[in-house]
Amino acid sequence: SLHNGGHTTETLTYAQNNGIVNESCFPFQNDELIPCNNKCTLPDDVVSINGYNVINLNNNIEPQLKYNIIHYGPLAVSINNNFYRHAMCLVGYKVIEAGDTIQFLRDNQSYSNIIIDENSAYIGRTYWIFKDSSGENAYQDGYKYILFDRTSMITQAYSINTPVYSQNYNSTDVVIEDRDGDGFYN
Repeated sequence: SLHNGGHTTETLTYAQNNGIVNESCFPFQNDELIPCNNKCTLPDDVVSINGYNVINLNNNIEPQLKYNIIHYGPLAVSINNNFYRHAMCLVGYKVIEAGDTIQFLRDNQSYSNIIIDENSAYIGRTYWIFKDSSGENAYQDGYKYILFDRTSMITQAYSINTPVYSQNYNSTDVVIEDRDGDGFYN
């Protein structure tokens, strides 16, 4: 069966028009039929976006995604490989090194987890870092590290218009830091 994990434009429009509550108000459940109005009545925070822009993907997707992540921040993307469809937040990318644990998404297959050994042909390729809706205890601290058989499995991408609004925070509350000392800040 085809896994359908959300629709990017519907989610972004909802975030723009209604805002999104925090996890404690609407915990992740692996059930797409739960209506969005099933959230708590008094959320700790509601975050909304100012809007979003379509990134017109062409045949050279990888440099386009990297450029947009660097210039506009995390991107909302749709993934489709004819078996698996899912909407997630693309937050970054890295070059594969020996010892990395990543998920590999191939045509017409679900993810398979692989550990990169020192002789792997994947060393030097780009893997993509996604924040999924499955919560912080899933995957690698709530992130998926994905290598695509074809980057064209990313079928849609959107940048978020700033400012992002919150009931509890403003732009001066956001701390940007290089926690791992790699020269990249988030």
